[in-house]
Amino acid sequence: MNICIRGINESVIKSLDQAAGKRDISREEYLRQCLERIAYDDRALENRYVQQLQKLTSCIQQQQNQLNILTDSIKEIAEYNGPVYLRLSRLKTPIIYTEDQKFKIGNGIQIGKGTDATVFATGVTVTEALQAQEELKEEGLDIRVVDIHTIKPIDAELIEKCARETSILISVEDHNIIGGLGSAISEVLTDRYPKKLERLGIHDTFGKSGKPENLMSYFHIDSESIKDIKLLV
Repeated sequence: MNICIRGINESVIKSLDQAAGKRDISREEYLRQCLERIAYDDRALENRYVQQLQKLTSCIQQQQNQLNILTDSIKEIAEYNGPVYLRLSRLKTPIIYTEDQKFKIGNGIQIGKGTDATVFATGVTVTEALQAQEELKEEGLDIRVVDIHTIKPIDAELIEKCARETSILISVEDHNIIGGLGSAISEVLTDRYPKKLERLGIHDTFGKSGKPENLMSYFHIDSESIKDIKLLV
């Protein structure tokens, strides 16, 4: 907070957070699960220093085991003029990008060109969204997945583009739906292209202890929950 308020050495201060969220520390104490991290560090809706905290750039990466993506992320962040908060997953996640995929702050990554629906995901939920995309395709539903790896600055142009091109919009996040990815997307839609957004995430409640896959299902942020999109089409 002091970094953002004072603007001291803002070009060199970077923050890395590992094991934030529900899936990452689900085997540990539920009281240590950081389900409000994006809201606190990024949006700070309840904080009196909200204007100063707007200097903070917030990124979420699930691909730390994919060397080219992580390298691009760290390089981009290191060269970025301003404080940056980077949220990483503790768990190993599948490799989903090719070697030529580049990371750029503020630019989401669209996967697929489906027009039936768009699933906006971030962090570990990207893998869940891609699994749902593959299974729904077998059922005749063609959706696109958008990896919103930067919550702030968010890719407003890509969000508007998807809103215009697809029938249904869904966001899914390993975070409280208040002040997270869904809230950020909703603000973009309000300003640029008003459209209903179905938000999947933690509904303003405390975390629980358990296995990651069980908790993802319990809080309806797994691939099976995302597949319920077919009920909306």
